[in-house]
Amino acid sequence: MVNNNQSSVRRFDIDWMRVILFGLLIPYHVAVGLIWGVYGDEFNGISSDITAYNDNVGSESFILLWMHTWRLPALFIISGIGTAYASKRRDMKQFRSERIERLVIPFMFGSFIVNLPIWWISSFATDPELANLDIVGTIIGAIIVAFFVWVFHIITIFELGYHLWFLKNLFFYSIVISLIIPSLQNPENKFVMFFNKLVKSWWGFSFVIPIPLVLIEILIKPYAAGYTGHGYELYWYFIFFIIGYLLIGSKENYFVTLSRYRVLITSLALLFSIFLFATYLIYDEKADAFFTGGWIWRGDINYFNSLSLITSVIHSYHAWFWSMTLFSWAEKYLNVNSNLLKYLNQAVYPLYIWHMIYVLIGLNFMKEFDLSVSIKFLLITIFTVITSLLSVELVKRTSISRRLFGIKEEKIMKIKLCEMCNSQVNDNDKFCTKCGNKFTMS
Repeated sequence: MVNNNQSSVRRFDIDWMRVILFGLLIPYHVAVGLIWGVYGDEFNGISSDITAYNDNVGSESFILLWMHTWRLPALFIISGIGTAYASKRRDMKQFRSERIERLVIPFMFGSFIVNLPIWWISSFATDPELANLDIVGTIIGAIIVAFFVWVFHIITIFELGYHLWFLKNLFFYSIVISLIIPSLQNPENKFVMFFNKLVKSWWGFSFVIPIPLVLIEILIKPYAAGYTGHGYELYWYFIFFIIGYLLIGSKENYFVTLSRYRVLITSLALLFSIFLFATYLIYDEKADAFFTGGWIWRGDINYFNSLSLITSVIHSYHAWFWSMTLFSWAEKYLNVNSNLLKYLNQAVYPLYIWHMIYVLIGLNFMKEFDLSVSIKFLLITIFTVITSLLSVELVKRTSISRRLFGIKEEKIMKIKLCEMCNSQVNDNDKFCTKCGNKFTMS
């Protein structure tokens, strides 16, 4: 039975937040390459002495830390919301098939083909023998590098997909939740009813819903450091994903709560930002270990202590309140459609898949120039945006390339009447969103 609260009215603020959160990947990935040097010396964009440079940065690192805490959680909430919409008009066989087409195909193509330039640049920049080859040798070397990259991708179950881990995690989450979607779509489900009650109250929405996030940090994080969706993050992000799915099931209550408590939620987000930064300033290296995870393997920190519990609470609630702050202001100002939104909605996946190549090319090129970090950041970001959008324009031209990059085909919907309640529905709907009547698909 379909949850009748899931209205067929499209929320454009959700679309805008999806576009914005994916768009933030570009400046964020440029910044962490410049400031933290996370991609290696050939991609740090500054100099060979990234440690000496980091000694001179302060506010930039805090901004990145602040963004990293809520950026991906908010994106997984959006993904959970999108999954709720995607599953609303499909049976589970159709839903899983659609997830394979939208997630698995782009992930595999991106990992095996699109990301190859990253490995080529890295290999030729660090291996003197490859760097000194002639044209024929360079071609052969590129083929050899590609072969080993593909073999390692297969052996490690696609662990070398760089930024594309998001698609892999999202597919895994979608398959898991598809096992319980029929139950969650039942409005009489006791857990769903309890969750909806929490959404309606400010204390339940603010402090009870995020409790599973804190428990993940307390129970799993000490053993499993979080990185690119692995370790404790695999479970932590899944909770955000589930919450996103449930929030859209409680749609009316959710948006009313966002509107009613917008200022309170924003104030709490700012308060937890103060807690976050204060913890880093006071505890320094230990705080970083607690926020990253896996600290028990260091040997000098106990599993349970007051600081680990405090940082677990701060980290999870900071991510929660900032995610809800973004959604609450989007609910007020961004629930508007436009041709730009229509274009960007289709461009999101291919832009996401392409952008990392251009970020790393820009970082590799810019390290040769004696320019300020701000100028390098600006130039690389502009370069990445332009080249990514040009790549989007290229791959959207054919049906094959659109499928490889997860671009959803636009379908012309025909309207029909539900034989039970006489309300208008699309001709490919399996259920009437008003009365829950199930149609026989032709």
